[in-house]
Amino acid sequence: MTERTFYKANDVIRHLTQLAQNKSLVFRGFGKQQELLPNIIRDADLTNREIELLAHFEKYGLQYFSVNNAIDFMSFAQHYGLPTRLLDFTYNPFVALFFALFMAKGGSNYSNKEDKDYYYIRYCDLHDQIVFNSLPSIVMAEDTFYKTDTFTLQCKKAIDTIDRICNTLERLTMIPTLKCKLSSCTARQCIEICINMTTAKYTRP
Repeated sequence: MTERTFYKANDVIRHLTQLAQNKSLVFRGFGKQQELLPNIIRDADLTNREIELLAHFEKYGLQYFSVNNAIDFMSFAQHYGLPTRLLDFTYNPFVALFFALFMAKGGSNYSNKEDKDYYYIRYCDLHDQIVFNSLPSIVMAEDTFYKTDTFTLQCKKAIDTIDRICNTLERLTMIPTLKCKLSSCTARQCIEICINMTTAKYTRP
């Protein structure tokens, strides 16, 4: 993994602007390194309750939105605060920068010492990272606890299928990724620059 540390806001903005030209890159901004883990296992391992949580979400929440596949259903679940195995990325490096800077540094609740002083943006070429272009389709025995037409059952099938396929692989090849580290001082400067850029954009005649 290649790592770069930035101490000047203009250098960060310039670097992200260059990266934005590559439409294959996806970005994730975060303030703590544990935020690279899906929230279903980030603070505690809730995978044994994953299907139960999805079932309750479908029962009580489906009336408030419309979806037609398991991934969209899980995306809504995550949007509304349910812990899922999904991890958000964006094609826009400045959206990632926003999420990286979203929470100010302070206190002592850091499991990694670097997290006290740095903000992070992780990015990679999406085409090099894809394992599945779409959810695998496989015939499975129906779980008697769920109806066959529920999104929860679709999620369960997808999760079980992907887990089984991944468990049969001897080794997953990890494509090198790049990481930017921003000092706290640089982060404040970035915020000011982005605010000024936005203000200039919307006040321009």
